Amino acid sequence: MFHSAVNLLLLITMLALLINGVTLSRTVFAFMDLNGGLSARKLHMLSVYWGFILTSVHLGMHWGFIIDAVRKMAKITSASRNRTFTLQIMAVLLAIYEVYAFFSREIGAKLILYYTFDFWNYDQSLVIFFVDYLAIMGLCVCVTYYTVKLMQRSSVRKI
Repeated sequence: MFHSAVNLLLLITMLALLINGVTLSRTVFAFMDLNGGLSARKLHMLSVYWGFILTSVHLGMHWGFIIDAVRKMAKITSASRNRTFTLQIMAVLLAIYEVYAFFSREIGAKLILYYTFDFWNYDQSLVIFFVDYLAIMGLCVCVTYYTVKLMQRSSVRKI
């Protein structure tokens, strides 16, 4: 049910992005004489941020498969306490930065359309921008992955 809901919301968001992108384009679709206006821009920006979050959640739902594939490619066959502990410490430190990036980029406010416009800050480094948004994606992936694991464990206990 959770997977279907996320996939349906992601589909709706992508369709909204497509439709609003067409209405906002003044170059590619100039022959159509469309004027999306302010409301189309607001809906487009809202769809962008929700699409980013829902894509991250979707990735988190399948993170176990990705981890298994990486293990197979790296030929890791047995568990290692040292490796597990090191990765857990790194994950906690990374999660702290991920939460910081989420709040410093004001993603929550953008998800409820508190900001109607989002302009590029030319004083900001492009690398920092991508690091922050990859961190936010990592936060969503991590939260989703462990939420799905908890949901699976609780459903197994009920049976």
